[in-house]
Amino acid sequence: MSDSATTTITTTTTSGKPQIAITVPVPASARKLLEEHCEILFEWTSLDALPRPTMLSWVSQVSGLFLISSHHVDEELLAAAGGSLKAVSTMSVGYDHIDVRGAVAQGIKLGHTPGVLDDTVADTTIALMLAAGRRIVEGNQHVLNGTWSSVWIPEWMCGKDLHHSRVGIIGMGRIGEVVAKRLGGFDSEVVFYTRSPKESPYAKRVELDTLISSSDFIVVLVPLNEATRGFVDADFFKKMKNDAILINMSRGGVVNQEHLIEALNENQLGSVGLDVTSPEPLPTDHPLLSPKLRHRVIVTPHIGSASYRTRDAMGIVAAKNLIAGLTGKPLLHEIPAPK
Repeated sequence: MSDSATTTITTTTTSGKPQIAITVPVPASARKLLEEHCEILFEWTSLDALPRPTMLSWVSQVSGLFLISSHHVDEELLAAAGGSLKAVSTMSVGYDHIDVRGAVAQGIKLGHTPGVLDDTVADTTIALMLAAGRRIVEGNQHVLNGTWSSVWIPEWMCGKDLHHSRVGIIGMGRIGEVVAKRLGGFDSEVVFYTRSPKESPYAKRVELDTLISSSDFIVVLVPLNEATRGFVDADFFKKMKNDAILINMSRGGVVNQEHLIEALNENQLGSVGLDVTSPEPLPTDHPLLSPKLRHRVIVTPHIGSASYRTRDAMGIVAAKNLIAGLTGKPLLHEIPAPK
C-alpha cells in the first residue's frame, strides 16, 4: 500500500471554498455535492485502508473532514490538526470513534447520519435472525461440500422458527422500532428493554432479566459507550435459554467476545449472528471462526446498511452535514455535545 492511492485535487485555495479531506471512496452523488461546495484537497480512493500517518498529515491542512467509523478522531488527531478543523462529518450513525468532548472543546462541528439507514439495518437484522435460526449458511456449506444427504432425514438441518417466537430487543431506538414492526409480520411476540421508560406500538417493555431469560432471539441495538462496553458478558449468557439466538447489530465492543466463546462452548446459548465484531475485520484464525464453532456462528462484515440506495443516502447526508458545518449553517444531524 502506498500514498499513490491518494488523489490530491489541489494544493492552494483559489476559489475561496473551504478545503476538505475525504478519507474513503464515497458515492458519486455525495462526492459531486462536496465538489460543488468545497475544494477537495485530499481524497483516499483506494479500497485499502487509509494509513493513519497519512490521515494525520492531512488534518492540519484542511478545515473539513469526511470520514467513516473506522477512522478515529481522537486526542492524537485533534492535536495534529492544530486547530485547523472546523467540521467533521462521519458517514455512520454511531460516533464512538470520535472524541466528541475534545472536538467540541475546539469548536468543531460534528455530524452523523441517523434515520436514513433504519429500514436497511432492520432488514439485515431480520436476515441474520433467519439465517442463524434456520441454519442457512451451514446448509449452504453442505451443498458446497457435497455432504447433502441423498436420503431425506426428518430432523436433519432443523432449526428454530422466527414466526411465533419471543424476540427481545435491547435498545429500542429508531432501528429497534422498525425491527419490531417487521416482526409483526412473523407473528412474533416482541418485547424490549430500554434504560429509560418508553412505549412502543409494536412491542411490550419488560425488565432486562426477564427479556434475557425468556427470549428465543435477543437482538442488541444499543450504542457503544462506557455503560454498554462489554455489557453482553458471562452473567448475561448464563441467563439466556440454552437454545436462544443472539444477534448483535450495534458495535462489536458491546459483546464480550471471550465470554461469548466460553458460553458457546458450554452450550449456554444456541447460536449467534454478528454483523459487528471487535476487531474489524475479524482475523480468520479467531476462535469464533474455528471449525468447532463455525456451524453456530454467523459473522457478516458490518454490512447492516449496505444497500446502494441507503449508502447513497448516507453519503448525501454526511456531505450536507460537512458543508453546513463549514458554512455556519445548522447541520442536518449534529452529534450532541456531552453533558
